[in-house]
Amino acid sequence: MTIKRTALLLACLLPGAESALGAPSRIPEVPTLESPLGSRTGAGVQSGVLGPAALQTQAATLSVTPSITPAGLPAALKAPAPALAAPVVVAAAAPQRPAPTVKPATAPTKALVPGAAPARADAPDTSGKALFDGINLKHDADESPVQGVAGTAGASRLAPQDGRIVKRSYEGISKGEATFTRGRDLGTYVEKLGPGFHAAIDAIGRRPDPRWLDSGGGEGVAVKEYLDLAKARNWPAVKITLLAYDTPARSEGLLEVLSGRYLEKIPDSEITKSDIITDLFGPLSYSGQPHLVLQKYLDRLKDGGKAFIHLGAGDQAFGTTNQVVMADGRVVPFVDWLKTVPGLDFEYEVRHIVTPMREFDTGTAILTRRAGPDVRFPPLELIQYKEGMPPRMMFREAGHTGQASAALVESARAAARSHLAADARWGDAAMFLDSFRSGEFTSSILPAFSRLRAGARWLDSSPRAGDVARGMEAGKFDFSKTGDFLGLAQKIMSWRASRLDAKRYAHAPWADGPDGRAGLITDFHGGLQSDYRPSETLRRYLDALADDGELHLSLGTEINGYGMRAQVIMPDGSILTLREWLMSRIPGIKAERTRAYAGRNVGERTSVRISITDRKAARGPDLEVFGLGAPDEDGVPVPVYRQR
Repeated sequence: MTIKRTALLLACLLPGAESALGAPSRIPEVPTLESPLGSRTGAGVQSGVLGPAALQTQAATLSVTPSITPAGLPAALKAPAPALAAPVVVAAAAPQRPAPTVKPATAPTKALVPGAAPARADAPDTSGKALFDGINLKHDADESPVQGVAGTAGASRLAPQDGRIVKRSYEGISKGEATFTRGRDLGTYVEKLGPGFHAAIDAIGRRPDPRWLDSGGGEGVAVKEYLDLAKARNWPAVKITLLAYDTPARSEGLLEVLSGRYLEKIPDSEITKSDIITDLFGPLSYSGQPHLVLQKYLDRLKDGGKAFIHLGAGDQAFGTTNQVVMADGRVVPFVDWLKTVPGLDFEYEVRHIVTPMREFDTGTAILTRRAGPDVRFPPLELIQYKEGMPPRMMFREAGHTGQASAALVESARAAARSHLAADARWGDAAMFLDSFRSGEFTSSILPAFSRLRAGARWLDSSPRAGDVARGMEAGKFDFSKTGDFLGLAQKIMSWRASRLDAKRYAHAPWADGPDGRAGLITDFHGGLQSDYRPSETLRRYLDALADDGELHLSLGTEINGYGMRAQVIMPDGSILTLREWLMSRIPGIKAERTRAYAGRNVGERTSVRISITDRKAARGPDLEVFGLGAPDEDGVPVPVYRQR
């Protein structure tokens, strides 16, 4: 065994010993295609939605303050809260809206416990009140949706793929019906809707003709518990309307039940205006027309009334995972879109919940109706639907023309190029080789260099291509800062890289333009990431590539890299990641994925190696920028493309 290990170690010290070490391990991509509704139809990487980093909630915070407007961003288009990456600065020519009214969230408060003192002097005073004495505040981690009007999406979804999304949404609701939580109690409402709801319920009895609309309340457990509690404690009578598509509850006494119809289909005249509206995984979390749901809520509130809408928690925080493509092309989380609605009195409260099993953030939107001009929600169109409970969806504003504004794209292009060029890491030759790593001891670029003939042309599209070339020629590489591999692996990589004779190869940056066919082309955080013309960039590379040459594209990390976070909307409505599109939608090429673990602080780095199999056919379809979202791990705004 010792002899075997020694032989293996010696093998890795010899040039061209990749095969002895089992590398480079190029793994053909298995595309994960999505149906027009976003359902997965294959094996492979997760696709169809923006990556986890763009979809995160504000971890470790207890409340969210109003968003801050960056320099250069029109005041009417507020940026997301700090933990949600701000959208690209929009040029002055971008369409503007009147500024919305966004109030700070209520005081930072953990989930209420009966009898607990308020967190701040200006927080709702709930101490000493008997309102919820004896109610079990479970602080449960259950975030599955409420049945009933949760099925709103099925009847009224507006989508470019006509009836297909409508049909699938009905099927999804039917399949998940047995797993829906239909019987949440009052304690769960108090815990998930937050201290503002607690205070509003406490004050409702002091209002004339008090009314509460519970939208999507399932079996009505919470409202029945409240009515029983009110009767036992001799509180003022509160009339309650329970709205649920399928419920065993029946109208009786102070309780009115509306069932058998979706919220959007019920005329306003049949829903009495209320002081409080609650939606706990109700219509909003499932509707393909959220603007209609929100408009219904605001229109059915009395002046001064409030709607408390749970926006989910943890991985099911649809308020941050669902996306909206604004009219100018900015892609923002749903909750940040709400902040742009003109005149809307809106609060967003995030609380940190700790349970014996886990801890997570939970978000509540609070809408308040004020006397004055009516607030109108801009119409939204559903463009992506991924089944789930609740589903993940992407919408676009009706004013969106089908592509991002030229001013927005040019602003993003300039910002991306400037940011990448200023990052010293992209001029480091060791980082360059490490980004194409195929194993602990190997990089797919090393054998590509070894196959080049003396004088063969190497073109590099990188923000600091000259620095990379000079570092390669100097032959000095420090891999200790590229990942937390074993020290031996770092030393072996440094030794192998230093044996490259980069002076034998004719290097030229793309600024000089291609001169003849190149044996090796590399894109290391270059044009593919920063030009926002992926189809044109790829054609340019293929036109300059020799018939037996190789094109290597660095795509960042497996989870948060731009190859995974950038998306492509296909003509049939399905959505692919940019990496999937490169691997499966370009005729006349062979594409292989390479990935290697780069340490716990980095994860897996990925790249794609492309060779030409049919030059005449090697022409990819055209892509255009549909929208631009939050920056990726390299600080570059993430695009959503549309294939023409």
